[in-house]
Amino acid sequence: MEKIILMFAFIVSFTIFAETSSRGEIRLESRVFNDDEVDSTRDEGYGIATSLEVKYENQKNVTANFQLFTRIDNKDDSRNTVFLQEANVGYNFGNVEFKLGPQIINWSATEAFHPVDSVNSRNLDSDFESSEKIGETMIQLGYLFEESSLTLYYFPLLEENIFPANSNRLFLFPNGLVLGEALFLKEDGEFYDGNEAEQWGARFDISLGALDLSIHSISHINRSKPVLIAGVSGNVHPTYIPVVQTGGTIQWPLESWVIKVEGAYFDFQDKVSTIYGDVEQLRHGEAAVGLEYGWNHENGWETSVILEANGITGLDKPQRQSLSAFQNDSLLGVRLALNNEDSGELLFTVISDNERSHEQMYNFKYSQRLTDVWSIKMGARLVDAPYEEAVATGIQVFHNDHQYYLNISRFF
Repeated sequence: MEKIILMFAFIVSFTIFAETSSRGEIRLESRVFNDDEVDSTRDEGYGIATSLEVKYENQKNVTANFQLFTRIDNKDDSRNTVFLQEANVGYNFGNVEFKLGPQIINWSATEAFHPVDSVNSRNLDSDFESSEKIGETMIQLGYLFEESSLTLYYFPLLEENIFPANSNRLFLFPNGLVLGEALFLKEDGEFYDGNEAEQWGARFDISLGALDLSIHSISHINRSKPVLIAGVSGNVHPTYIPVVQTGGTIQWPLESWVIKVEGAYFDFQDKVSTIYGDVEQLRHGEAAVGLEYGWNHENGWETSVILEANGITGLDKPQRQSLSAFQNDSLLGVRLALNNEDSGELLFTVISDNERSHEQMYNFKYSQRLTDVWSIKMGARLVDAPYEEAVATGIQVFHNDHQYYLNISRFF
């Protein structure tokens, strides 16, 4: 909280004598799960989420951006949270751009599977397919060429994920596990004491006609694939491992088609001995491919069909399934944009595991504006993923955790 207050004071003091722009959202949230007949879990939640963004830019090419997110749930105190999404200042001189402070980085090209988008930590008690991102503190230096750009990153701080509590129906692990504090592993087997670390990254973007291509390499403490290690008190610690990640993305519109590709290789360090025993995350590659085809109707509506698939290479089936919720899956989706004055849009998707025949996740979402400043979003997520093994993996931990939600937003 002290960090947030200091950042807010910094942004306000920096921009108090200049013109700024601001926008925000207050969202009334409700969600209900089917009754699991377990007294210790929360089957419903009602709360308020807010997002405030303040931007500043002057004629001397100085910029500042501040964005804060909060959520208060009156049914489940464990969901109450506040975190920074943006709190940075920047300066542009010629083709050079410099930024300092927390930012959200969006590297993914695909709809549901995001193997390369691993810079930011996340609030995992949010949308399962696209969870809320937490601002990553960084120093960013970029150079803009005629049709391309090169950006260098330095990440000096460690930011951990926010995990759902055991009482939460979106708890990511099998029943009975108790999460302890997060641990950040060094290459020598020691753990970081504090949140300072040296992490680096670089990304090159280029436009080749209609095709957008990017390649990147980052050396950091990976937050997207933690290892669980047993603690001394019977709990388990989410442990984040050093990795060199190298990969890229492609987005290529071809008439009514859009081709999307992204992938990365995760070169985790070798097994190391720690005070908790040996710790290792397996080296592997991961890729996602997507196709989107759209067409217009005579009444002005627009339909898009979305096809995606992902896969993890270099590991056997049990290793893949223990590593990620989506390890060899496919998605079929249909989006219907009504293109009316209320911006109505309907989206239906089904994600199926390609290795386990009885494992599907169905999503339905509808959104539209109610007025110029009010909007509504409603939907459902159904999970049919029973398991016969001793321990559930992937989305099996959400079997029959069917969720229904309704959000009403006021923008200002």
